[in-house]
Amino acid sequence: NRESFEAVVAVLRAPRSREALARVLDERLDFYSAMFRIAGNVELDRALPLPRAHLFRTQFHRYLTEVDLRAMIREYRDVADAILDGDEE
Repeated sequence: NRESFEAVVAVLRAPRSREALARVLDERLDFYSAMFRIAGNVELDRALPLPRAHLFRTQFHRYLTEVDLRAMIREYRDVADAILDGDEE
């Protein structure tokens, strides 16, 4: 599980050009999918309906600035670091 999660996280950690920032929406979906699969908790899929949220965010993606997208990536990195460090809080 750790290796598969680290592979997904590696994509979010990779340096990216401004043009590559647009891919963060798909990468985020992979990130959550990996977490949910590893957690083995089917209720997470019901509690966090990602496909609908993904569609909604995609509609507003063009309004996000580069600063917004980089902050989003930084937050996902922080969550990943906490998970990999075993920091349950």
